[in-house]
Order: sequence, then structure tokens, then C-alpha cells
Amino acid sequence: MKNRLNFVYLFGMVMVLGLYFVLKQTHKKAEMFYGFTQSEEVIVNLDKEVSIREVLVKPGQTVKKGEVLLKVANAELPIQMDDLKVQSDLLADSKSRDEDQIRYQISQLRIRQNSELMQIEAEIKKCMQKLETQKTLYAEVNGLSRRGNSTNNPLKLELEQWYLKRKSVQKMYREQIAYQSKLLHKLQKPFTLNSTLMQKQIAANAERLDDLEVKAPIDGFVREVYSHPYEHIDSYRPMLVINKTVPTQVKSYLHENLAVNLQKGDAIKVLSITNPGVSVVGEVTGLGVSIVEIPERLRRIPSFKTYGREIIVRIPESNTFLQNEKVKLEVIPDTNHPLAFGCAGHQKEENKM
Repeated sequence: MKNRLNFVYLFGMVMVLGLYFVLKQTHKKAEMFYGFTQSEEVIVNLDKEVSIREVLVKPGQTVKKGEVLLKVANAELPIQMDDLKVQSDLLADSKSRDEDQIRYQISQLRIRQNSELMQIEAEIKKCMQKLETQKTLYAEVNGLSRRGNSTNNPLKLELEQWYLKRKSVQKMYREQIAYQSKLLHKLQKPFTLNSTLMQKQIAANAERLDDLEVKAPIDGFVREVYSHPYEHIDSYRPMLVINKTVPTQVKSYLHENLAVNLQKGDAIKVLSITNPGVSVVGEVTGLGVSIVEIPERLRRIPSFKTYGREIIVRIPESNTFLQNEKVKLEVIPDTNHPLAFGCAGHQKEENKM
């Protein structure tokens, strides 16, 4: 039993010393950490609803810039064309109704004009008959014939009034009918313009009904395909994802206990683990704003959870790294570089404490 306790005690001491050694080594290598290469991705989508006609690529396939990836049809065009046709029909119906209403107004004006003129003509005829009768009677009475021809004769004055009224009625209806006819003519011009524009739009949409080609925006490889033939895709929904063939950045995690003060624009040396002779100088382009769990692959002890700040380092496209290759990152020991000043300043503050 005593031997067993001694063994447990020794094993515990070894574990404590081992952990202490690892943490000590970690502190000593405060300027070195791990990451993995990756390339920028381009999400291919469209700003309109489409229907997938044909998918010409598959995941992992290498593509060149301008190569056709998908053939699609604009799903909105048939709806737009139907709407335009309905609007055109409604416009024609509206024009027809307006024209019918104006023509009806003109016909009613002419009917009222004829009715009023007929009444006036009847009154004129009656007045003239009375004048003829009066003339005959005055001719038979001696000495009264001169009075029958007098301009002050009430019947003649009444006849003149009827003539003036007939002229006034004719003028009034002539002006009203002319106004309605002018409205009828003006109604034709905007209808013709709108109808022509709609027909041109319908014809233009008909030409665009043919399949559209979605082309690769960059050289790279297809990482994911999210669309299938005959599928309806909403606007801005990803259809596929393309990555550059060569890694363009490194994703890494800076341990929360490391005394390194990184800033955007700082230079980082990126080295291959499998081929130490391969290295490039990268630039910090992204810094996480929170502490997160470091992926197991990038931990010094995979089974021991550690936490840190995510960083993104852009590297030249002329690099020879593989996609998703694990690499080592080191702070460049250049005292003239802002990164070196940042590290030194941070360490000095720790010493003061």
C-alpha cells in the first residue's frame, strides 16, 4: 500500500513538473505561435431571383476567371412581363373608357344643341307667322300700314331676340364640343407614348428570357456548391463558393498569456513546419475582439484546452504553402518595426510590475 502511495506521489510530482516546464517554455517562446493557411473565399450570388437551369461545376474543381459556372434564368422576368401586359391592357381599357366618356359628352352636347335650336327655330317661325298675319291685317286697314312696318314693332323686336339667342346657343355648343374634341385628341398622345414604352419593355424582357451565364470572378477552385438544377434561388442567396488556389492568409490564435502586443499592419514571419526552409513575411490584417478557445490542432498540448485571440495574417500569393497547412508564426525581431516596439513596451511594463 505504501509503495502504491509513493508511486502516485511520484506520478503527481512528474505531472506538476511537466506542466510547469510546458508553461515555462510557453512563456519563453512568447513570440512564437501556430496557425494554418487558408485562401480568401468569394461567395457567388446574384441581385435578382433566378431559376437554376444547369450546374457546370462540382466541389474541388479548378476554375479560371470567366469560366461559366452556372446557367440560370431570371425568375422575375416572366412576372414582370405579365405585370407589364396587365398594365398595358388596363391602360388601353382606361383610354377606351375615357374616350367613350368624352364621345358621350360630345353626343349629349349635340343632342342638347339640336333640341335648343329646334325650339328657337319654332319660336322664330311662330314669330314670323305672326308678323305676316299682322302685315296682312295692317294692309287692309287704311292709315295703319305704316305702323305695321315700324321698326318699333314688338314682333320684330322679339324676332331679333330669337335670332340673337340662336347665334349665342350655336357659339356656346360649338366651343363646348371643340373643348371635348381637344380633350379626346390629348388623350391619345400620352397613351401612345406609354403604350410604346411598355411594348419596348416587354420586347426587351423577352430577349432576356434566354439563359444567363454565371461566370467565375477569380482563378481558384470550387469549395462548395449550394444550388441544384431547377431550384429557385432568392436574390443574394449564395449559389457557390470559390477559393483562390494559393493560400492568401494565415489564421492563428495568440495565447491570452503571451506578452505580445500585436497591431494591424505589424509584420509576422510565417514558416512551414514540414519544410523549415520555406518562409514568407506576412502582415497582420485582422485582430479578434474577444478571447476564444484555440482549436485543438493549434495547441501545444492538444488535450489541454487553451484560449487566445484570433488573428489574420495576409501573406503574398507567391508563397508555396499548401491549403490548410499548419505553419509557425514568429514576431520579426526588428527593433525598427512597430511590432518590436510594441512587444518591448509590453515586457517593460511587466518588469515594472
